Amino acid sequence: MGSSLKRNLLYSVSYQILIMILPFIVTPYVSRVLTPDQLGEYSHANSLAYYFFLFSMLGVNSYGTREISKVKYDKSKLKSTFWQIYYIQFFLAIIAIILYLIFLYVLKLDGFLYYIQIIYLGSIFFDINWLAFGLERFRFITLRNVLIKLLSIILIFLLVKNPGDIWIYGLIMTVSVVVSLFFIWPIVFVEIGFQRPKMKLIFHHIRPDVLLMIPFLASSAFTYLDNFMLGFAADIKNVAYYTYANSLPNMLLGIMTGVVSVLMSRMSYLTVHSHEESEKLFFASMRFTSILNIGLTFGAIGVAKRFINIYLGPQYDTALPMFYVMLLTVPVNGFSSLVRSAYMIPNKMDKQAMKASLFGGIVKLLLNFIFISLIGVIGICISSVASHAFMIVIQYIYTKKEICYLKILRDMPYYILVAITMIAFIWIIESLKINVYWKIFLQIGGGGSIYVTGSLIKLLTVKDPFVNAIIDKFRNRNH
Repeated sequence: MGSSLKRNLLYSVSYQILIMILPFIVTPYVSRVLTPDQLGEYSHANSLAYYFFLFSMLGVNSYGTREISKVKYDKSKLKSTFWQIYYIQFFLAIIAIILYLIFLYVLKLDGFLYYIQIIYLGSIFFDINWLAFGLERFRFITLRNVLIKLLSIILIFLLVKNPGDIWIYGLIMTVSVVVSLFFIWPIVFVEIGFQRPKMKLIFHHIRPDVLLMIPFLASSAFTYLDNFMLGFAADIKNVAYYTYANSLPNMLLGIMTGVVSVLMSRMSYLTVHSHEESEKLFFASMRFTSILNIGLTFGAIGVAKRFINIYLGPQYDTALPMFYVMLLTVPVNGFSSLVRSAYMIPNKMDKQAMKASLFGGIVKLLLNFIFISLIGVIGICISSVASHAFMIVIQYIYTKKEICYLKILRDMPYYILVAITMIAFIWIIESLKINVYWKIFLQIGGGGSIYVTGSLIKLLTVKDPFVNAIIDKFRNRNH
């Protein structure tokens, strides 16, 4: 694993860890200042706008990252490729905003929170993160995101003081997205330059772009479709309960997002220039992310109840069963996401990735209709886990000849056993009558140490090449 890849992973994962930590600061404040109904309405408005956002971006984030990665060392091809893809994005952004306004008019959704989402949709004109990902500018992306995120949190604490400030909260959340995207455009002006692309070359990108839209549309729809359907089929406060039940899994999956965003760019380059290296990187990534996701899932289940009390407040105790179920999406979603983004897309298995995600989305939709009427919001959680698991089955059918899944999964029962030991330790500490802060420290520190130690013992026993390389490097430094 090259030093630049390690740095990129460090930047990307560090930012995702920061994203995990910051909600522990701001969410307890927001959930107490604003009501569940208000937060539910904001989540509903944002989920509605997000569908139009997805439409306008098509598969640009994935397709753009892949195509830019391939030509990043050829300045002429880089310029033409960037502007051909961006022109598609620009015109679709106009269509998306018009369709969104028509949708609001037809459904008579005239609340302020729905109209400020137009600002969010306007960010599509400036969203060229795929360029930075393709060029592997992860240091720049991380520093920019940290700056904007911290600034938006400061503004929330300064300006959101009571339930009447829900509109301020909505503005901060939408405007911060737009502002963050301005920072990336100097790369275009300084390093790439302008070129008016030919229409024939623009249309050349549409078909593969659309193919990559469907997997990510289906993946994103898992959460936003749930919010959308709950908003119409149940009490609006259930949207808030479900949103927060999904918050902890999303925080944990954020680490996967950091890994996947780096790997997609590097794998897209390696599949063209070094197939052997791409295979080694893929299997190493699958092994370590699977180990990580198992540990995060079981650890989070162990502390979920205390997490809700501290993070959200007692009014959200109703969400505890949802937390337990939704945490199961971490290993299945993480696995399917890495197979899709780090293998199928870089290897141009676009049609297969599309079908797997499309089938998963259809299953999700059908299960939502069935479970909402039968068991309510907890049914939405169950359908999320089931649909992600179904997607893995479809991915396996398409990739079993190329990927040796036994090589990835054969040691997983061991890590699950270690994780069960960890969660048993966490629950034992929970039963002790000691200071609550000592209890949290022992649960996180002790439980984490048990899992890390158990995992390292296994990796050293099987002489994992990545771990051995780290040990050899450490030894060489001391000689």
